[in-house]
Formats: sequence, C-alpha cells, structure tokens
Amino acid sequence: MSATHNDGRFSAREPSLSVTPRQPQQKDQPFQFAPIPQLAFGLYQIPCNQDGEAIIAAAISSGYRHFDGGEFYQNEECLGRAIRASGISRKEFYITGKVWKDAIMVGGDAVENSVDASLKKLGFNNRDESYFDLMLLHWPVPGHFVKAYDALQKMYHTGKVRALGLSNFNQLEYKELMSSGIVTIPPICNQMEVSAIMYRPDLIRFFQQEQMIVIAFKPLQRGGLLDQDLICSLAKKYSVSVPQLLLRWTIQHGLAVACKTSLPQRMAENRSVWHFTISSSDVELLDQLTTPEDIAKRTEREEASKQP
Repeated sequence: MSATHNDGRFSAREPSLSVTPRQPQQKDQPFQFAPIPQLAFGLYQIPCNQDGEAIIAAAISSGYRHFDGGEFYQNEECLGRAIRASGISRKEFYITGKVWKDAIMVGGDAVENSVDASLKKLGFNNRDESYFDLMLLHWPVPGHFVKAYDALQKMYHTGKVRALGLSNFNQLEYKELMSSGIVTIPPICNQMEVSAIMYRPDLIRFFQQEQMIVIAFKPLQRGGLLDQDLICSLAKKYSVSVPQLLLRWTIQHGLAVACKTSLPQRMAENRSVWHFTISSSDVELLDQLTTPEDIAKRTEREEASKQP
C-alpha cells in the first residue's frame, strides 16, 4: 500500500491510497485500480431532501471528492443531483456504494439488481458516468456473502463497478471468502469502525498485510470524543481541533477515513489535517484509550448486525 499526493484524476489534489491486492492464482497480470482519496465524506444519516443536497454541495465546495454512500442510507439521488449541480465532471469524483443485507442474503440477480437500482438513483444517464468507483458488501451475512461477492464480480466485468471491497469483515470471514475458490477480482479494502476508543491493531494489521486498504468509519464517535481529557489536551498541544487530531491519528495509521458534518466550516477544518504530525509517543497514548471491554462490545454488536 502506498500514498500519493498528486493523483491527477481528482481536482482536489488530496492524498490518496493505492494498493496492489493479492492476485488470484489464475491471474498472471496484477489488477490496476484507481487510488482511493484518503478523506471521504460519509453519507450515513444525510437526509435525502433539500437540506441533504445542500450539505453534499457544501462538502463538494469544501474539496471533498470521495463520497462514502450505500443503498441503506437512502440518499443516492441527492448525491447524484449535488454532483451534477456542481458542474464538476463525474470522473473527478470517487463514489463508494454498498450492497445491503437483503440483497446479500439472496445473492445472484438480487445483488446485480441492487447495484443497478443504486446507479439509477444516482441518475447519470451517460454510460461513461454511470458507475461506482468502489462497491462494498455492507455486512458479511453468514452463509451468503461468498455468493454475493461472486455476483459483484459480474458487475465489475460490466464496468458498472470499477473496484470491489468489503465492510465489517473479520479475519475468519475474509479467509472464508478468499479460500472459496470463487474470487477472481480481489477486494481492495475493508471498511470498519476505527477511532481512538475503537482501535483494533491486530485486525487493521491483518488486512494491511493482505495488501488491502482499511477505511475507517465513525472516527469521531459521532462527537462522543470531543470532551475526552487526553484528546482535548493533545489537541491543545498541537493547536488543532479535536476532530483534526483524531483524523490525523487515523491517517498516521495509514488508513483512509470517512467522516461527516453538516457545518461547512467544520468540513473545511476536517480537511485541514496535513500541516501537522502527531509524535509517535502521542500516537501511542491515543492507541491505548481502547479497552478490551470496548472491543468486546463492538464485536458483539457486529456479530448481531451480520445476521439476516
């Protein structure tokens, strides 16, 4: 995995992460995928109305080009409208989608129909614009995610999806997928909850060693870390806001990260994270905030969420 600061495809010129994933045994030539812009604007709970469209428009004006969406969020129409209204070419954006559990459970045509429905909602009629840069399986539904991934591979070959990835997978689920014998298009990422109070270094390291990008969501714990004593003191030390500190911590672990805010001034602030570096000793202090109890609770929630 490597970082680049000059990917010409994205006008915002922000750092991106690129990876050469492990190749299926039958593949002689490595796959080449577009780099993932390291800072994404998360669309979870953004309403699909005029207010939501205004929020996305503000994010675009603030420089965001990577938008982390999903069918479950029910706001793909607003994303498409905001992008078209911006006057910026579709190719300048990196759009991530996710297939929800109902389609994953059925697999096959249901997965393909889910992607097609999401593309229809985005509303790009030109074939050269109607695609997802990255499509994830939202949850590894037991007994179903292997067939669902196989269906996504078919969408890759149509050009409607340009890269495939995972979300909320653990090591065993990834190994089950990769040993299934169906993988011809390797996943390039796993999206998972990562924050200073949900730091699972073994899980992150596993996927990075598998030559995959880890994309963090919920990095600010939806505002739940804004008054934590150590975090506040370190933010003051570096003369940055708490969100800037936490996003920078995530970046220094080599992750891409999706976060959101409805406030334009916060959008700009959250993108201003390249002018300082957290010392290794301070990174370690933040690493130690996560407790075994925190991880156990998250694991329990994830296992429940994976069920049909």
